Amino acid sequence: MKLGLTTESFAPAIQGGRMNLQKIIDYAGQNGYEGLEIVNRREIWRKDIGDDVKMNIARMRERKLRYFSYGVYEDLASTDSQVRWRAMNKVREAVLLACITNVTDLVVMGTGLASKEKDWDAQRPSLVQNLKDCLELAERKRITISLMNGGTFLNGSTRLMQLLQELGSEYLKISMDVAAFFLVDEEPSDAVRTLVGDIRSVHLTDVKSADEAAVGHATTVTGKLLASCALGEGIVPQREVLYTLKQVGFAGFLCILYQGADEPAVGIDRSAAYLKSIFREVRSA
Repeated sequence: MKLGLTTESFAPAIQGGRMNLQKIIDYAGQNGYEGLEIVNRREIWRKDIGDDVKMNIARMRERKLRYFSYGVYEDLASTDSQVRWRAMNKVREAVLLACITNVTDLVVMGTGLASKEKDWDAQRPSLVQNLKDCLELAERKRITISLMNGGTFLNGSTRLMQLLQELGSEYLKISMDVAAFFLVDEEPSDAVRTLVGDIRSVHLTDVKSADEAAVGHATTVTGKLLASCALGEGIVPQREVLYTLKQVGFAGFLCILYQGADEPAVGIDRSAAYLKSIFREVRSA
């Protein structure tokens, strides 16, 4: 298992103009990360950063960072057909950019998060069709599409396995958001055991109990309110998750995804300090 960081952790700082891709690359290189995931989310960057990624490949190599994943934030399960069509085209564009920049993993985030309707059986057929269209290109270019779980729609190991089995492509995998499984009342370690073999990367996240005043709070299927926090400060059993990943033979990237209320660099540093302490323990066990 290797230690990674995602640009999504810096979202508020990017929006506020305090961070850019070059600074994030330098930060990751200076703080002992082994790899970087770059997420092209236009709402965060205020532009498409495809050209920025191309121009910074050499910078990542110089910092001894592996560019292990490219990501996009698109809703392939929207109830709006125009939104779905746009999302599908953006994912296909991302497949081509991943190919050009020589990264084999494309993470698709945000599926089903914007929809007010959460009918899995009704929305799944359009999601499956969109994924088929995207996978047709991905398979030709040998790019793996990894769906990230989130919200209460595209979440839970049962639904994720259903999609994987229905599509039956070796180029469709899962990028786990560990804490997100709590939104559907599933233990992350149980999800790891169910999805073993189909997990491409793991986003380490944490959540704590919250109230309606909490920034960015989310509601579970049973009505509990949760808010993001630094790793080790919430309810996710991170040590158990890491040991389970080791037991099932996961050898990919463990990616810190901080979405708490503190300044990103502060929350990321606290998360990294906690993670590195248990990471050493798990690696040596």
